[in-house]
Amino acid sequence: DEHFPLDVIVFATGFDALTGPLKAMDITGLDVARIRDAWADGPVNYLGTMVHGFPNMFLPSSALSPSVLSNMATLAEQQVEADRIIEDIRAAIAVDGEQLLDADELECLRKSIDELQQLRETTREHRQLARKIESVAKGSETFAARRMNAAVKKALAGQSLDQLEGEL
Repeated sequence: DEHFPLDVIVFATGFDALTGPLKAMDITGLDVARIRDAWADGPVNYLGTMVHGFPNMFLPSSALSPSVLSNMATLAEQQVEADRIIEDIRAAIAVDGEQLLDADELECLRKSIDELQQLRETTREHRQLARKIESVAKGSETFAARRMNAAVKKALAGQSLDQLEGEL
């Protein structure tokens, strides 16, 4: 048992992180309804995203939404990164996959991308998604290096060292 001498204890009551910002914006809906009046007795919405009387207001990370299960901003960032890497690698496979990868490598990379896609669609845990993104990126490094080498060889085809030095 430790004791700490204190002069004052402050309890941070009344902090309203979810509804406070929306009420402060003084949002109005149909028939000049105000969000602060609609939520006077607490937030009420449909699936945590829509509020009756406010047809054009969607709240993906507000009161009663599933966002409380995750850090929505970080998760959204990871989902965008997952989308980017999935699209980029699939596009690269379509162009160069069969020429630069053997059948086992191609199957492994496709499986890895499919697993990332499934995780991206189902997880609410941004750290788990970030780890899978890193794993897929690392697993595609050999393919990326082969693509780079092939592109450089193609760009330099038919040129002599003297020509290249003259351009520098």
